[in-house]
Amino acid sequence: MKDYREVVNESSLSRMRQHMMEHDTAMITAFRGFIKDENGEKVTVTRKQNPKRNSQLKAQLSKKYNITVVQGKYIEDYSTPDAKEVGEVTFFVVDQDDTGNLQKDVTQAGIDWYQDSVLYVEKGAKNGK
Repeated sequence: MKDYREVVNESSLSRMRQHMMEHDTAMITAFRGFIKDENGEKVTVTRKQNPKRNSQLKAQLSKKYNITVVQGKYIEDYSTPDAKEVGEVTFFVVDQDDTGNLQKDVTQAGIDWYQDSVLYVEKGAKNGK
């Protein structure tokens, strides 16, 4: 018999896949270890600041899209001397109204929140970008 955590995880993954098949989806976060200021200098983003940044991003995206919170891992600053694996709260974003604006919106949010990347998946799970 399966442990309840396995059932929940399988159900959650199945639901996410269903969303990917039926709507455009994306993954994004506002978590960062540091950002560069207007002079190009590194400024640390603290553990206290990251949840606040993420709450602001969630509020921004929730106006148009369905948001599910997931725990993610990412190599921040990949292929640089500062590269490191970080755990972060990530948002699985669904364009449930099929507006066609999700790719543009998450790309802009990625720029606004100083992200190395965002993941966009076209409806039908085609061409993840």
